[in-house]
Amino acid sequence: MTKYILHGGVTREENKLNHDFFSEIAGSLDDGDSLLLCYFAPSMKRDYPEKEKFVNGVKQFERYMNGKKVTYVFAEREDFMRQLKKAEAIYVHGGDTIKLLEDLKKYPEFPEEIRKKKLVVGSSAGAYVLAKYFINYSHENDVKQGFGILPIKIFCHFKDEQGELLEEKFRKADEAGELETVLLRDFEMKIFGK
Repeated sequence: MTKYILHGGVTREENKLNHDFFSEIAGSLDDGDSLLLCYFAPSMKRDYPEKEKFVNGVKQFERYMNGKKVTYVFAEREDFMRQLKKAEAIYVHGGDTIKLLEDLKKYPEFPEEIRKKKLVVGSSAGAYVLAKYFINYSHENDVKQGFGILPIKIFCHFKDEQGELLEEKFRKADEAGELETVLLRDFEMKIFGK
């Protein structure tokens, strides 16, 4: 069974919640596992090259591995499906959700392959694409559809004052109320599966 860890966003800040998040990832991996790091979503505030995000990401993950030997793989669009099939785990970083979703839709096997992984981690936009429905934080507009890998409705970077508006919008998408609503503040995580 796949373990999914969703994060509310802002992974770079040092605090207890982010410490717990990265520790949960580290504890879910074994020696010899490979972790595919996907930085396809462009940054919303600064234009960091994907390779720079990868290098910084590896440093961040390494601080929590406690000597565990994990192979970090830089996700490349030309080779993405082959990389995904080989990896035990994937981390999908946040940024521009619509661009990330457009990129991932180019790989029709993506949802099926994700369900085969030991561990799937999504932060902000990375969490949105895994959900059935999401409301994009940067626009707070209408409900959009993700891949539906997780039967949830999600909003990241949540603030209390947004609650009623978000619930109303989600009700229109999920009239039967069958899906769990996940509201994640910055740094918060939610775990599904194992």
